[in-house]
Amino acid sequence: MLNEYVNIQISNINTEVFDMLQYEYNHYKGFKVLDNSIQISFLGNDFSDELINVLYLFFDKLDSKKKKYKLNSNCSFNKEEGYLIFSGSKVVLTYKESMFLKMILLCNENFMSYEYMQFILWKKKDFVSKNAIRQFVKDFKKKLPDSIELVNIYHSGYKLIL
Repeated sequence: MLNEYVNIQISNINTEVFDMLQYEYNHYKGFKVLDNSIQISFLGNDFSDELINVLYLFFDKLDSKKKKYKLNSNCSFNKEEGYLIFSGSKVVLTYKESMFLKMILLCNENFMSYEYMQFILWKKKDFVSKNAIRQFVKDFKKKLPDSIELVNIYHSGYKLIL
């Protein structure tokens, strides 16, 4: 019987990210520090949560230099302080809303699956009901300007249309 596995090797990374990954995964048996890189191996059938967590930590630190996102001509997002600015007003986001917006902006084509949302925002896959996700999104949409849409992709997740 063959086991599934994934190897991630991250090279040429800055010291801050290197130290953070080393701190987070030093205890993990599949973690190796090589010359100027880190290798993390995931073995077994259920490594998706750990893989998503490593990628989240890496991209979050990689993106840490960028403090503001210009979403469109009318709206910008300050990720450090967690607020949107549009139409001359400042809309404060909760920590989860700010994290959700930051992560959906980093995702491919501004799309985030339900599973990824659950993992990133609630840290446990089986803990959150679809109703809780819908309520979160409903409250979040109220804070967005009319020029930005968050669209539900049936049985998949959400797409941010800027």
